[in-house]
Amino acid sequence: FRSDRAISLPRPITLAILPYGNHLDGLVARARTAGHEILLHLPMEPNSEDADPGPNALLTGLPLAELDRRIATNLLRLDGYVGVNNHMGSRLTRDPRAMAVVMGRLKAHGLLFVDSRTLIRSVATIAARDAQVPNAERNIFLDHVDSLDAIRGQLETVERVARRQGFAIA
Repeated sequence: FRSDRAISLPRPITLAILPYGNHLDGLVARARTAGHEILLHLPMEPNSEDADPGPNALLTGLPLAELDRRIATNLLRLDGYVGVNNHMGSRLTRDPRAMAVVMGRLKAHGLLFVDSRTLIRSVATIAARDAQVPNAERNIFLDHVDSLDAIRGQLETVERVARRQGFAIA
């Protein structure tokens, strides 16, 4: 239901879809048919040990071969997306070694990267630039305060930023 509501929003909107959901092919197809661009919302290690980024999450302590396998597994879960952004990832996006592996894989697939900037010390943008991966960073965080009024206020900010600069990343 929530996915269908997002898909019904006026285009152009880029939607980020988690790779471990159900019925992903149909979801992506409906979103693309509606004129939306798709990002794969790649699960990455958060700072909080209580937060669960989901199956096949990219973790800082993984051997490089396992990290690369998990990246590949996640990338194969969807079709028709133009790039990736991080789901959680406040710990992983601080790790230059891990982010170099991520960006190398994205470069090989011709994908872009949008840093959700869950933490100010992210090295994702630097790693993307080093790997020559097209990239951008989030302007506005929508739901850091779990309140309908707060989120509506953030959406109004998104609209103001988009009108002023021609786009907004939220």
